[in-house]
Amino acid sequence: MLAVAQASSYKLKVQFKTTTIFWRNSAVRRINNAMDWDALYASLVHDDDTDGVPVEVCRASLDDWDEYAASEYQELKTHSLERYDGKIGIVECLSPLHQTAGGCVTDLMNDAMGQFRRRIEGHGAAYVSNPPAAVAQYGRVEPDCSYGPPSRWCSFTCGAAMV
Repeated sequence: MLAVAQASSYKLKVQFKTTTIFWRNSAVRRINNAMDWDALYASLVHDDDTDGVPVEVCRASLDDWDEYAASEYQELKTHSLERYDGKIGIVECLSPLHQTAGGCVTDLMNDAMGQFRRRIEGHGAAYVSNPPAAVAQYGRVEPDCSYGPPSRWCSFTCGAAMV
């Protein structure tokens, strides 16, 4: 790819190095290409106060989902997506209200546990590294709020998603 930029009274040629990020059969590329932003907007924006419905993106195997979740080239971050019944769907879009609700859950957990940090602490949206078998079937999970033993005790996080 060659770009030409106008700089003062002379032309400056700049050569951009192009790299191929996705292979032809990449799950990341296939999932990114399946994103339908018009359908998402129509699903989430309503004149009344009704909730939107999840938008199905595409079918994906557990391996496809794990590849997408581990990638830095996601069109939409996995925090807003969920894999269910062999499909990937957009289940939420982050907003100030959503983030505030997550903060309120953490505040409620602090209040409920008393000396919260002695036994359990919040780990935010940390990925669950060793999920129980019931959760592992869904692939890599990114909760809104997660809690686990204090980091000084061990190096894993037990997550709980807030819906």
